[in-house]
Parts: sequence; C-alpha cells; structure tokens
Amino acid sequence: MKKRMISLALVLALLTMLLPGGSFGGMEVFAAGKSVSSISVKSKPSKLSYKVGDKLATKGLKITVRYSNKTTKTLTSGFTCSPVKLSKAGTQKITVNYKGKKTSFNVTVSKVVKSVRIKSKPSKLSYKTGESLSTKGMKLTVTYTDKTTKTVTGGFTCSPTRFTKAGTQKITVKYGGKSTSFNVRVTKAASQSNSSKRNNMKYIKNPDYKSPYYIVVYTGSQSAVVY
Repeated sequence: MKKRMISLALVLALLTMLLPGGSFGGMEVFAAGKSVSSISVKSKPSKLSYKVGDKLATKGLKITVRYSNKTTKTLTSGFTCSPVKLSKAGTQKITVNYKGKKTSFNVTVSKVVKSVRIKSKPSKLSYKTGESLSTKGMKLTVTYTDKTTKTVTGGFTCSPTRFTKAGTQKITVKYGGKSTSFNVRVTKAASQSNSSKRNNMKYIKNPDYKSPYYIVVYTGSQSAVVY
C-alpha cells in the first residue's frame, strides 16, 4: 500500500512537470509545494457601464494566475467577484478573488432617472414658420430613483426643432429616458408676393413712354430706380 502511494505521487509530480500550468484534462494537478502566488486581470469584462440596481456581468473577464513554481495560467471562470449587485452611483471597484488571492477592476455606475420637469422655459417662446427652436435659457429638474435631484442645462433632446406650421406648438423634451414638454407660439412668416411688390411701387404720373427712360419709386425701401 505504501509503495502504491509513493508511485502515485511520482506520477502526479511527473504530469505537473510535463504539462503547462500543471493541468490535465481541464483539472489542475498540484505538485508538492505548488500554490497560487498572485492573480491579475488579463482582460476586463465586455460591459463596464451600469445603472444603479444592475447586476455585474463577468462575460469577457480573464485573469492570469501565477503559481509559486513560476508557471502561469489564464482563467475565464472559477473565481468570484464582489459586489455582484451595483447599488451606488459613481466609480465602483470590483474585487476578484481566486484561491485567497485578489485583484480588481473598476466599472462606472450611473443613477436611474425617475422623472424630469421644466424648471425654466427657454428665453424665446415666439417663432415664425421656417425658424428653428432655441433652447437657450432652458433648465430641467431631474429626479432620480434614490430621491436625489439635479438641475441640468444640456444633455436633453427636443422635438420638433423646426417649425413648419402656425399655431401653438408642443415641444417634447427627453432626458435619461423620461420626457416632459412646453409650448411655443408660431405665427406665419410674411411673404412678399408679386402683387404686394407692385403695390409697393409708384410710377411717375402720366409717363412719356416715347422717352427711352422711366423712373420706378419703391416706397417700402425708399429707393428709386431709373430704367
């Protein structure tokens, strides 16, 4: 029995020396004295941006394991990460643990918007057809699911941004997946037709068409042209 145990130990030691990283058939084979000395992140997970309340996804995460006999191995599983649920906003440190050794990487966690409302409307609220929306002066109050609020002056989208018809126009504002709205007044832009142009002209009374010259006076622009 004692001889069998010695033989088995010799076989395991031989396999550890011959196979890279001391592995056989997907299982680690440890020789006497071999242990994990350190670990490091070889490649971070594919997903590094989250919202408060999301769970960590480790897909794509790879770690390099260094052993006491100076061999290394890359792992894509078998380790643990903490925290798993991301409950606070900001830069979050994720700790990776494998056989008592630790390393880490960071993820970004953003707040979840609960609602938005208009704090102050844009300075310009009256337009003519053909003009584009101006959001200068507009402020939004953003309320998050953690009950905190923030005033923003940018980062939102508005629709429509160009006015093609007269009347009261509803402007929809979107931020963080939530929306609110305000109204503007649009009037029809004045167009100068040919008839109005003619009404804007005064010819000299009883012109002498035998003359090679005549004068046209434009009352609107207060100018005169000799033809």
